Amino acid sequence: MPHVVRWAALIVAFLFISRMSLSAEVLLNEIMFHPPPAIPEDPRKEWIELLNTGTNNVDLTGWRFTKGISFNFTNVTLPAGGYVVVAADVTIFQGNYPGITNVTGGWTGKLSDNGEQIELKDNLGQVADSVTYAGDGDWAWLRIGEQFPGQPTWWRGWGWTNAADGAGKSIELMNPALSRKQGQNWAASLADGGTPGRANSVATNDLAPMIIEVRHFPAIPRSTNTVTITARIVDELSSGLTVQLFNRVDGAGSFTSTAMFDDGAHGDGAAGDGYFGAVLPARADKTIVEFYVRATDATGHARTWPPPTDAVGTQGANALYQVDDLNYAGGQPLYRLVITASEWSTWLNLMDVVSNGRYSDPAMNATLVRTDGLGTEVRYNVLVRNRGAGTRAAHPHNLRLNIPADRDLQGVTEVDLNTRTVHSQVAGNALFSLAGFPNAYGAPAQVRINSANLANPQPDGSIDSYQFGSYFCFQSYSPDWVAAHLPQDSQGNIYKGVWYQDYQQLTNGAVFDWRGTNVANYRLTYGPSGPIANTGAYSKQSNKSDDNWSDLINLCSVLNLTPGSNDLQAVSQVVNLD
Repeated sequence: MPHVVRWAALIVAFLFISRMSLSAEVLLNEIMFHPPPAIPEDPRKEWIELLNTGTNNVDLTGWRFTKGISFNFTNVTLPAGGYVVVAADVTIFQGNYPGITNVTGGWTGKLSDNGEQIELKDNLGQVADSVTYAGDGDWAWLRIGEQFPGQPTWWRGWGWTNAADGAGKSIELMNPALSRKQGQNWAASLADGGTPGRANSVATNDLAPMIIEVRHFPAIPRSTNTVTITARIVDELSSGLTVQLFNRVDGAGSFTSTAMFDDGAHGDGAAGDGYFGAVLPARADKTIVEFYVRATDATGHARTWPPPTDAVGTQGANALYQVDDLNYAGGQPLYRLVITASEWSTWLNLMDVVSNGRYSDPAMNATLVRTDGLGTEVRYNVLVRNRGAGTRAAHPHNLRLNIPADRDLQGVTEVDLNTRTVHSQVAGNALFSLAGFPNAYGAPAQVRINSANLANPQPDGSIDSYQFGSYFCFQSYSPDWVAAHLPQDSQGNIYKGVWYQDYQQLTNGAVFDWRGTNVANYRLTYGPSGPIANTGAYSKQSNKSDDNWSDLINLCSVLNLTPGSNDLQAVSQVVNLD
């Protein structure tokens, strides 16, 4: 009897492994997550393409999408080597792609423009494939942003660009034989509209080596520490790889090249495990080091990480670390931002010297090193900018941190660090939380810019009454905030309302007054000197691309009903009191 049980278990295991092998041959191959026009977006134009890389046909009946969108397959067979498109709206898809017939669809939900996980399960409920795409990080390119209108001399700052994010392209898988979880294995389609139902335009079986999991250690080196840089290199062929580390002290002219090895003798772990390492010498206290990694395969294909910031190969926004001998012994979370000295100086000049520069949003490239009770985490290519409305002139400046979505920080991609009346914000946050109201859920934190504590006491020894030595740190009101704190309506709209003084010194603010049905009367618009006169007082914080403000407009309409015409049912529908 025991032998029968054992053989039965082996048979079940064999069938399970066989079924999993077959399931794994169905891949997410192409995604149209933000179809043009960028604003207003029509989510009915979204679609996902599946590819069967196996040698057998696959009956998709009972398969379903369980994350990203919701859709159940019925009577669909995916032939060996073939494609099937799953469209949000089949009629609209066929109108846009009249020659493509291998299409099904009619899903519920919509794909996020900010990136999210798409999960496909087979008819037994097992995950067949899963991809978490993003609009930044390794899924996009870091470029110098647009100049502010009317101010051609202003420094423009860094910004992420992705031709699949509203610019007419899809994102396509490049090599199905390599990990589909890495943004470096995906690229915007060469063709406008993508290539649904046929081979991808960027498909290849010889991808440039992927450079992932780049790290420096220690995260906060002291002047007595050497620093190890490691990276995992993934390629179709593990032999013939050449990996180099380029580094320079901030302010120095050219980069120095150092070979990286996978030999177990350069801080890279075990020999032959795919991790390459190099060890840099100890540096003086407060030294900032800029670095990037370059990998070349046996056929001459090469990649750098962070990647170039323009078409000619300029390495303009690299990874950074700073040597720091100071210790922080307090109990608040500590946010260290490492920024090249020239970039920090240029940004401060724009915020404080150039006329009205503080009302622009240029972002600096930074390394974020966050330390709290759970440990220390490092994120490269974090974008840092000024933030706020009436407090943009604050010293030190408020800061917005934008963290690439494919390497988020404990599920958060946007962090605000406020410097004004920090004690009041802490108290207000506590009161709102105790009352059960949604709020910023923030806490006081320490911040260092290139090791400098800008919230220190004043020169006369007094304590800054706006900061008391701390910043107020909270998650920005964004799609991430909605998903985390209002999961029952994770795709709902969130708005920010402000109160300000316009050019004519006329007060304007978000008081839910009725301004008609024109969105322009509600939309907060900034000019070179701040909010533009006679515009609205609201800004949309989620679902920006659909540009649908009807819920806010309806709320203002209901809240401003004339006496005697109050419709309680209408009010309850708008504010969800029923």
